[in-house]
Amino acid sequence: YLATEGLWATEMFEINAPNKALRKQILKSLLDMTRKAN
Repeated sequence: YLATEGLWATEMFEINAPNKALRKQILKSLLDMTRKAN
């Protein structure tokens, strides 16, 4: 479930964050959150 939610969030950010630097930062945050959750 967490993985699916993360993928959904990533897709949303792909659409909403054209700024690549911002997107990278968001993806890093998502990965950190996912690691802590597991």
